Amino acid sequence: MRLLRVVAVTLVLLTTAVLIAADNRRPVDASADRIRAHIEFLASDLLQGREPGTPGYDIAADYVAGQFRQLGLTPAGNSGSYFQKVPLLAYRLLDRGTFVLKGAGDRTMALVFGEDYLPGVSPRTGSRSTSGSLVFAGFGVVAPEHNRDDYSGLDVTGKIVVVIFGAPLDMPTEERAYYVSSRVKRAEAA
Repeated sequence: MRLLRVVAVTLVLLTTAVLIAADNRRPVDASADRIRAHIEFLASDLLQGREPGTPGYDIAADYVAGQFRQLGLTPAGNSGSYFQKVPLLAYRLLDRGTFVLKGAGDRTMALVFGEDYLPGVSPRTGSRSTSGSLVFAGFGVVAPEHNRDDYSGLDVTGKIVVVIFGAPLDMPTEERAYYVSSRVKRAEAA
């Protein structure tokens, strides 16, 4: 998914640059083969995923800046460059931790990281422990305009609501994007 976003943003930037250069009456090769060549380079394994802060990211950024330079675009970044400094903060798991469901009596079920759960809280909160009854609410979506209420018939008062990431596939794209939001899901659960 991240690759698609990077490719899409890069295409928008290169297309914008082509249009600006065309507006400035500069000859530009905007052929399908040229655009394909940009995509193939930026998506190549050579760039190792282009994660910020890695050599692959720097190569991709230098490539796009070079294309802008060739088109004659005026740099508008920091210190007269094509780059703008943006502070980024990255978190890495110290370890996978544990997630164990405890039932009545001595019944327990250990969940597997990456298969059964992924941490979804802010890393700034540190360790967290809670207990309570769980209530499964499907996607956790309440969308009257689609005759959908995943909470219908559920008593969630004082309980931990468990929902699936995402939203129903039969919803229009823009509305799905809204209902996928964890902020919207938390507000609905509350």
